[in-house]
Amino acid sequence: MMRRLFRPNFEFEHQLAAGNSPWQLPKKLAQVNARWAHRVIPLMSPDDYLWLPEIDLLDDESRRRLTSECAQQGVTPLETFDGMQSASAEVELISWGWSQAMTQLATKNGWTFSAPLLETVEWINSRGTSFQFEEKWNIAPAGCRVIHSLTDLKEIVAAQDETANWLVKAEFSMSSRERLMGRGRTLTGNDQNWAEHRLIKGQALYFEPWLDRVAEMSIHFQIDTNRSVKRLGCTHLHTDAHGRYLGNVAVAKNEEAEFIRQWQVSYEQTSAFAEEAASRGYFGPLSIDAMRYRISDGTLLERPLQDINGRFTMGRCELERALSTGELTD
Repeated sequence: MMRRLFRPNFEFEHQLAAGNSPWQLPKKLAQVNARWAHRVIPLMSPDDYLWLPEIDLLDDESRRRLTSECAQQGVTPLETFDGMQSASAEVELISWGWSQAMTQLATKNGWTFSAPLLETVEWINSRGTSFQFEEKWNIAPAGCRVIHSLTDLKEIVAAQDETANWLVKAEFSMSSRERLMGRGRTLTGNDQNWAEHRLIKGQALYFEPWLDRVAEMSIHFQIDTNRSVKRLGCTHLHTDAHGRYLGNVAVAKNEEAEFIRQWQVSYEQTSAFAEEAASRGYFGPLSIDAMRYRISDGTLLERPLQDINGRFTMGRCELERALSTGELTD
């Protein structure tokens, strides 16, 4: 009997950024894994394992909540591998996102896993890929630039309007982490140190203006190993004034046609990118965030490839939860 082991490695992008360097999970990220682990339960089926060695970082109430939600789903939470190793079952590792650290973990323990080539995973999750396709398809917001050196960054910032807000994102940034927020022509010493630390490793950085956000959404796909692409559904994406993630709300099936009509450009471009990803050998979960924003003359534009995530996402988890509870039926 094959049993699935889910590992919520929410530090996935940090693992990608580490490349071939040894990876050790910092306590701060371990706390993130513990705090958000319950969100992956809708992805799971009865008899699955949830491996969470960070479970002892949860307070008593959060731990009880996690245990209760696992029990409702028929899932077994594990703090160590002992419970698995005593079971007469083969194990398949399912990770939040595939990295060298995750494939090495599976190999070391003799677990089955099905992952795309790691260079393909890095390609699809790289900020450079979304930047490249925005340029190629002429859908990039005005002012987006790639940064290869600290001199590039200083020149770009020096050319900004004094009242303009802007962002600099790392190659493998996620949500509101791994980025700089700035205003005008100011570049602090800490900003320069942050950028130089990443540039010296050979990573590019990506400059973009702070957009006047009107709405955000995510489209969720699953790509099979045979390269077939299935669109699973859409979710509204909610963030705060600083772009930090707040949550997702799934779009009901009877509202989806109108929702897609409103986001037609994003729907077409995300679907085109999903097909491109499949053609390059990527398979597994794919969620793409899009934004509708307003430019200075009041015109509304779409940014279809705002964030490309070749992994599971909180939006995908919410979509699966809503589907499993029947909330999205007509």
